[in-house]
Amino acid sequence: LRKDLTGLRWQIMLLLSLQSLFAALHFRPLPTSGPTTAEVVLGVLLIPSHLYFISCAVHADAIPGDRQYWLTRPFTRGQLLAAKLLLTLLIVHLPLFVSDCLILIGHRFNPLLHLPALLWRQILYFLAVSILMLALAAVTRNLSQLALAALVLAAAAIFVPALLPWFNWPWGGLAWIKIIANSLLACSGAAAVLYLLYLRRRVHAGWAVLATTALVFPFATELAPFAFAFRLQRQIHPSPNFHPIVKFVPERVRPAAGRSVNPKQLTLLLPISVENLPTNSGAHADRIQATLRLPNGESHSLQLRGSWSADRGAAGDWLFFPIDPALFAKLADRTVTIDVTLYMTTFGPHRSYVMPAKSPEPRPMAELGRCLSAPDLIGLVAVTCMAPVQLPSRITVQLVHPSGAQASREVRLNDGFNYSPFPADRFQLSPIASATGHFNVMNVPGRHPSTNIQAQILASNLHFHLRDPQSHFTASLKVPPTLLRDLVY
Repeated sequence: LRKDLTGLRWQIMLLLSLQSLFAALHFRPLPTSGPTTAEVVLGVLLIPSHLYFISCAVHADAIPGDRQYWLTRPFTRGQLLAAKLLLTLLIVHLPLFVSDCLILIGHRFNPLLHLPALLWRQILYFLAVSILMLALAAVTRNLSQLALAALVLAAAAIFVPALLPWFNWPWGGLAWIKIIANSLLACSGAAAVLYLLYLRRRVHAGWAVLATTALVFPFATELAPFAFAFRLQRQIHPSPNFHPIVKFVPERVRPAAGRSVNPKQLTLLLPISVENLPTNSGAHADRIQATLRLPNGESHSLQLRGSWSADRGAAGDWLFFPIDPALFAKLADRTVTIDVTLYMTTFGPHRSYVMPAKSPEPRPMAELGRCLSAPDLIGLVAVTCMAPVQLPSRITVQLVHPSGAQASREVRLNDGFNYSPFPADRFQLSPIASATGHFNVMNVPGRHPSTNIQAQILASNLHFHLRDPQSHFTASLKVPPTLLRDLVY
């Protein structure tokens, strides 16, 4: 370890300089326009710099070959592995941790209050990235061989999903299960490589394990059944004391007679209703699987268009499925049945926070972290919230006039849902989790349309509503024999 700290001093200075510059650039909140070019470039360079440093450290005492000086030195390969692991923790992870703390301080957050989440970030980075870098460096002889192997693996990880249309089916709020499973798979393969190289010195076997892990890694969770992950998620939250029901409502089906459709943009619409949800709760479908069936046993899978939520707890709603024009032309006058399975999550009562619509400087907003709002002259409002490591699972925001009138529609602030029980379920270079929403201001009822939009914004408040996942359930519905033409619009 002392030898590496001395021999790699220039690489260490380069890595620490990049990490320090990254912390300095992210010490203050990002502008609403997003990261600058320097921040983007530095973010792109940081992880490759970790790979470069680890490769230099491992290749200084390379395992492959038979002319390494350390073969005659009085220490074991196990001690050599321990030294490389300790060097990685000291030069890669400790500066990352210190950088995280400094960035939180710059955003006026106390790192001590978020220590578990910061430690989880380092654990995830080690499991998913650092140990893989160590394994890749261990099986290669030099930097050029490592660079070639890294390029091949990166190209496979990028191009394989593009070639397979079924790849990367979204898991919604269950994405944390996929991330943790992939991290554990990568760590297991890398740990096996390090064991074979450092404790058994079996280079060819190490290459075989690394190649197998690289081939299996992209498909492991994609081929895993979503239903299994959903059952695992159900164990985290208790069963609800209510029993939601999703029903098909045939009375709302409009016969096709006298109704024209666009043959190039066909959508199959299923009228449904959600019952037995508490009035102050909501529901969201993490995945909807539907199959169109004919009496002769022929079946066709349907893919949901967009996402589906029942935020108000019930009432009538629709499921939208795009349908292929050629399939519709073939089956338009046939009687079909449709089986639908919905993997649903319910959310408990919301918690509300309020701040003025014009808040150009970040304001403390409890569990939302610090939020700011930047309205413009044409009535577009941009809202951003920044919190340490992880934002709440579900955030919506709406502009409300002091009279109580809604001055905008309610929009979701974060892009997706997250049901993770961990304080951190994924790694990103910055420890600040941010979410942004944009919406247009509407005319407040009772006020003249010519009322100045800017004055309307300044008189309004932003109402944030937070909901936590409460329970998970599976609902099924069956569309009875119906003429396909009557369901397509």
